[in-house]
Amino acid sequence: MRVGIIIYGLDRPTVGISRYTLELVRALRKCELCQDLWLLHGGGLGPLRDAAGGREVSLPGAGRLPLLMTWGQIALWKRAKELKIDVIHDPTGTSPLALAGLRAATVTTIHDVFPWSMPGYSSFLDMLIYRQWLPRRWAGTDAVITVSDQSRRDMEKFLLRETGVINVIPNGTSPKFRPLEQESVAAIVRDKLRIAGPYVLYVGALTQRKNVIRIIRAFDIVRHKVAGLKLVLAGPRSWKESPVESAIAELGLADHIHLTGPLPDEELPALYNGAALFAFPSLYEGFGLPVLEAMACGTPVVTSNTSSLPEVAGDAALLVDPYDIDQIADAMWRILSQPELAAALRQKGLARAARFTWERTARETLAVYERVLANK
Repeated sequence: MRVGIIIYGLDRPTVGISRYTLELVRALRKCELCQDLWLLHGGGLGPLRDAAGGREVSLPGAGRLPLLMTWGQIALWKRAKELKIDVIHDPTGTSPLALAGLRAATVTTIHDVFPWSMPGYSSFLDMLIYRQWLPRRWAGTDAVITVSDQSRRDMEKFLLRETGVINVIPNGTSPKFRPLEQESVAAIVRDKLRIAGPYVLYVGALTQRKNVIRIIRAFDIVRHKVAGLKLVLAGPRSWKESPVESAIAELGLADHIHLTGPLPDEELPALYNGAALFAFPSLYEGFGLPVLEAMACGTPVVTSNTSSLPEVAGDAALLVDPYDIDQIADAMWRILSQPELAAALRQKGLARAARFTWERTARETLAVYERVLANK
């Protein structure tokens, strides 16, 4: 079975879909059932550059999503025919076109449909993809993968699709996300990032949907109760997200909040390990991978009681109404002020995260490839 995976976004910080792509490819390469794996990329391979093993081809001029969806589809068709690809997997959710003469089966991963469920938080491109492109492309896709039961239910509701064609395969956690020795944590957190004292951590894009403003306001309530408490916001900024800086200035928190920007993968486990707690009260998630990564590092978690987040966190986190700042602040304070609670959440989180592995994700994904190829 010759598999081609569309690689998109690995030339930028690996968050969300790009992290899924990166970890899935790494796990598939380790599976004895998937040795003939080709990487089809338009914008570079990023962290996979040295691991491609010669099995990579370029889709010229398809480094950005609008180009991948247009010209890149033609380039993809040509490359797939030349390489005699059996299965094409698109992790971006935009789905390769079913062009005449292409024998390959097509699989797409749709992580969520938030432009349907939360239209006020979506860009024009997101609305175009999810409301116009996907409904038309679904019929030409042999199999759809999603990452949570919540996303499956949302697709059934908004795209009006039957349950049987949607394969739910959860994300995993990389082994690098684990409890670390204090010396290695301090080398990154204190010495390299210059973060001193206890801190609350958020990891992810600084976007409205991630609820960063309410995290800041909840932190402002709690910080007066814990000497030297800091808030660390680790993730890429958007040009639309000036409200983050405005909130920090309005509350006079410039000396209490660290904006790290996107961090290299090798620094994230230490940042999770060093945190007193991880706050992720996102308004909507198809999965919520940072919650799992924090738990795998033994960090107590506060997250939302909505969308897929209870499904991921189980009973290993404090669940809150993401719209209620006081509730978010109260959950933070409970962890900070109750060592027994923090210790219990740490143990539950480690056990919970151990259930999610990228090896499992890869093997279940391979099973989908085999089914669609058998039915082609």
